[in-house]
Amino acid sequence: MNLDNDYDSDGNNIVPCPICLSTHCPGDEGGKCPEEDEFIKSKQPVMIPVFLDVETSGFADDDKIVELAFKAPPAVSMISHSLFNPERPIGHEAMAVTHITNKMVSEAPLFLGSPLHTTLSNLLKEGVLVAHNADFDMKFLKR
Repeated sequence: MNLDNDYDSDGNNIVPCPICLSTHCPGDEGGKCPEEDEFIKSKQPVMIPVFLDVETSGFADDDKIVELAFKAPPAVSMISHSLFNPERPIGHEAMAVTHITNKMVSEAPLFLGSPLHTTLSNLLKEGVLVAHNADFDMKFLKR
């Protein structure tokens, strides 16, 4: 069947059912496609991409998040972003990379329990992480 060239007796283009691809589906006349229930059951859940960037107080196992930013659909144009107090001094190497100073985070909230932490945790339950250095970022998010 050539889907681009199917016409009815009046010369109108016939659009196939998006589920069963039949041009004579009961769903076209206000009924229900006989394959609809099976189609719905077989659909895989949609994985939401979560674009993430994490900055830390250093590179050691006991360092913590000092900045986090992420985007996720449907509000892809909006970035969720915050600085966090790592409850420890930021290392000189980390400061050189991030340009985040101890003074900048001294009054910032803690990451764990913050609204951003809760939102991100919920998104990652149903989403897929997209990050430049995902292994590094996840190491800090799992703490």
